Amino acid sequence: IFEQFKQASRKIQEDYGGTGLGLAITKKLIELLGGQIQVKSEVDKGTEMSFELEFKNSGIKAEAQEINAFVNKIYSNQTMPVLVVEDNPMNQRYITKLLDKWKLKYDLAHNGLEGWNLAKTKAYSMIFMDLQMPLMTGYEATNNIRNGDGPNKNAPIVALTASTLLSKKQEALALGMSEFLSKPFNPAQLSEIIDKYITHNEILDKDYVEDGNFSFHSKLDKAYLESMYEDDLDYAKDMFEAFMSSTPETFNSLSKYVQSEDYEALHSNSHKIKPTYTMVGLKWISNELQTLEDAARLKDIEKIKSIYEKLSVQMPESIEIIKSEILKLEKAIAK
Repeated sequence: IFEQFKQASRKIQEDYGGTGLGLAITKKLIELLGGQIQVKSEVDKGTEMSFELEFKNSGIKAEAQEINAFVNKIYSNQTMPVLVVEDNPMNQRYITKLLDKWKLKYDLAHNGLEGWNLAKTKAYSMIFMDLQMPLMTGYEATNNIRNGDGPNKNAPIVALTASTLLSKKQEALALGMSEFLSKPFNPAQLSEIIDKYITHNEILDKDYVEDGNFSFHSKLDKAYLESMYEDDLDYAKDMFEAFMSSTPETFNSLSKYVQSEDYEALHSNSHKIKPTYTMVGLKWISNELQTLEDAARLKDIEKIKSIYEKLSVQMPESIEIIKSEILKLEKAIAK
């Protein structure tokens, strides 16, 4: 299983695909760092792999290296706006809210076709392109931009996707995209990409700083939410409300795809809403949606029904938590 281009069995390759490089690369990286990978496996019960690595303590506190992306920059040297091509309302609101905070001018396109039409006639400093969209995918729109005679033929194009698969990244880069950003991303990750192409100035805007006493619900991913929204409670409230306005209804629509065994629609819609649950701290729901997406790809109807039933039980409690957080945020903001 550590040999290159070799799966444990032919059936695994037929059912799940892959090149058989994962463990070979993992083993090589661990050995380069001075470690060894250990394997314990029992047929029909499972496999456990483990390793240990030793690193020197740099003595530098991680907190000192972090950039507070909310409060210390604006883009004053922007010669052209950026273009955001994204069809998911919550993702639209998240990225444009950050661009507004950073005083970064932008245009918003709601699908690939609309994005391509804008890119044909107006020059942009960079383009953020979702990959899975109606009317025209991000791949198609990028291909049209790169092979056309418009003003953005050589503009930086950043792929936005909920997929973390290396193959998707390679496909996007091969098509001519400049960067790859997995959703959901935090402000620092977005800021890092923008800084490659647009110069920013440091600022300190007191209006964005809260008292830091707010604490998210214990069942939510608190560390992740704090990295996403920092102390900007208005921003968090806005995103939680955006979630409530569309995402639960979208989840309910999955039921008809499960009943009709429409695997393609189930796969596509599960993939689409998966990041929005992470963005409000419901990471375990996102994980279940990832499993549902994988089951839809494999057309495993029994597993699909099992996961959807489990999600249907979890969802009401999760929605109530988000509702209560919105009320709690409103009270904290009003203080």
